[in-house]
Amino acid sequence: MRTRFTCGAREFCDRWSEAGPTHHMAAASGRWIDTILKVAKIFNVPVDVITR
Repeated sequence: MRTRFTCGAREFCDRWSEAGPTHHMAAASGRWIDTILKVAKIFNVPVDVITR
């Protein structure tokens, strides 16, 4: 997906790598992070927010 990173592409890649993503991941852009966090909490699914 095309996106702009608020922290810059290089910083985003560093944070992404530090989070240690596996092949099971999802990327979301826009205003959905609050909804994703709420659903993840209900289902007890860990979420790492790389940038907003």
